[in-house]
Amino acid sequence: MNRRVRILVTLLIICLGFAAWQWLKPYEWNPDPEARAKVVFSRIERDQDFFWLDAYVKITDSRGHDFEKPVRLALADGRELKPADITIEGSAEQEAEAISFRFWLDSKDVVGPLRLRLNDGELLIRGEPIIPDLESREFRFHQSSHW
Repeated sequence: MNRRVRILVTLLIICLGFAAWQWLKPYEWNPDPEARAKVVFSRIERDQDFFWLDAYVKITDSRGHDFEKPVRLALADGRELKPADITIEGSAEQEAEAISFRFWLDSKDVVGPLRLRLNDGELLIRGEPIIPDLESREFRFHQSSHW
């Protein structure tokens, strides 16, 4: 193997390792066990001066999700929002396996960290203090709370 091929193979291995790391890393390193779930991904879409925020969570606790307790999105200014829509995934015989929550946000609501309060815990959805740079009807998926 000549030197050029070794360099290319080394660079390929580094790139594949970085891609695997980006794909396999968790959304949040230490999710609150009291939330009984973990965030898999979030999606933000701009709608004129407003935003749609989707948070997709997977149930991780055998107790499942308690539908008697309210789910709220905690904003940086202390206010809490109810979900505009909830989609539940799971078979008829079992509890919910995953849940998607959709929130309607004003542009000022997106500034600062966002936390999803469910069951008796809370999960970090977003940790950055800036408004997402999106055009109207543009959206982005996030597999990390750093956006």
